[in-house]
Amino acid sequence: MSGFHIFAIDLEPLFNARSTLSPADIRWLLTSLSQRLADYFPETAVIGRTLAEITAVIPEHDPSRLGRFAEDLIHRLNEPYTTPDGRVFDLILKAYILEYPGSLGLDCDIADIARFHTSFIQIAKSEPSVQQIHVFTSQSKELIAQYYDIDQHLMNAVNKNEFFVVYQPRVNLVTGEMSGAEALLRWHSDDLGMVPPNVFIPRAENIGVIHQITPWVIKQVCRDMGKMKSSGPEFRVGINLSPSCISGGYVPDCLAQVTKAENIDPDRIELEITESQLVSRTDVVIAQLEHFRDVGSRTALDDFGTGYSTLATLTDIPLDIMKIDREFIRRLPGKERDVRFTKSINDMGKALGLTVIAEGIETAEQARCLVNDVGVHLGQGFYYGKPMPLEEFNRFEVPAH
Repeated sequence: MSGFHIFAIDLEPLFNARSTLSPADIRWLLTSLSQRLADYFPETAVIGRTLAEITAVIPEHDPSRLGRFAEDLIHRLNEPYTTPDGRVFDLILKAYILEYPGSLGLDCDIADIARFHTSFIQIAKSEPSVQQIHVFTSQSKELIAQYYDIDQHLMNAVNKNEFFVVYQPRVNLVTGEMSGAEALLRWHSDDLGMVPPNVFIPRAENIGVIHQITPWVIKQVCRDMGKMKSSGPEFRVGINLSPSCISGGYVPDCLAQVTKAENIDPDRIELEITESQLVSRTDVVIAQLEHFRDVGSRTALDDFGTGYSTLATLTDIPLDIMKIDREFIRRLPGKERDVRFTKSINDMGKALGLTVIAEGIETAEQARCLVNDVGVHLGQGFYYGKPMPLEEFNRFEVPAH
C-alpha cells in the first residue's frame, strides 16, 4: 500500500447553525465548501462526505509540505462565504489529518486505518482546543489504544457494579441552608482504578453504554433520595443527561417508573442538559423537555453562558432552572464589568421565570458578591462542599458564613 494522507473537515460548526440558517442556506454553504475543496485538492484526491465530515484522501502527498498545505487549506475554507444575494457567512472549520504510513506504521490494513481515523477525530473533538488543525501522531495512537481498553472495561462496568454516585451540596447563599444537590457519576474499575468522568463519559456515549448507565443512575439517585437526611419537599437533586440520552427518548418513561417504584415525587428530580445540546437538535430537545415536565420533573440548563444559546432559543424551551457557568463565577468579584455581566445573566434568567443557580463557588468573596451585587441566592462549589458519597453527604454540615 503506497503512502497517502486523509483530510477530514469537521462540519459541526455548520450544523450547529441550523437554528439560524434555512435548509437552502445550508445546502448552498455545503456546495460552496465542497467546491473550495475540489479547487484546492489535487485531481488525484478522492473526496466524500459523511454526516459529520467531508473527507479527502490524497495519494502520494509530499509529507514535507503537509503543514503549509493544511494551513493554506483551512485559511481558504474559513474565508467568508458570500451568497448571490449578498449575505455573508463565517465558518470556523477544523481539519483532522492522518498520514499513512506515518505514525500508523506499515502493519496497518485498511480496516485499521479507518478505525484509527474515526477514533482520532472523536477523541480530538472531545477535548477542548482552539486548534484548527489536528494531526495524528504516535501519541494519538497510544491514546486510542488506552481508550479501547477503557471501552472494553466499560462494557461490563454496570454489571460489575463499578459505578457509584456522589452528591455536591447546593446551598441557599443567604441563609446558609442546604437546598439540594447535584448527582455526579464516578467509576472505579477493578482493573483500571479510578477513571475520570471527562474520560469515561465520552467513551460511554461513543460506544452506547451510556444507555445502560443512565437508567442505573436514575434508579440509584431515587433510592438514595429515600435515605437522605435532607429530604424535605423543597430539597431537589439534579441529574445530568448526555445528548444521546435526550435523543434516545426513554428517559421520561424510565423516570416515571423509577420514581413510582421508589415513592419519590418526580418534582424533586431536576434533569439537566447543557447549552450545546440546545443547538444541534433543538426540536428534539424541546419535545423531550416537555415530556420531562409531563412526568412531573423539573428541567435545568447547565453551564449557561458558554456561548451557544440565544435569547430567542431560551424563550421557546420549557426550562425551570438556569445554572450560570463557573467561568463567570471565577471572575468575581473582579472587574465591575464582570459583575455587571453576571448580573445581566441572572436578571435574564429571572425575567424568563427561571430559578438561577451559580456553579463553581470557591471563595467567601465570590459568595458575597453573588448575593450582594449579582442577586443570585442559590449556588454550589468547593467553598460549600465537594462531591461526596451518600454516607458523607448525610453527615455534612454547611460551613458557617
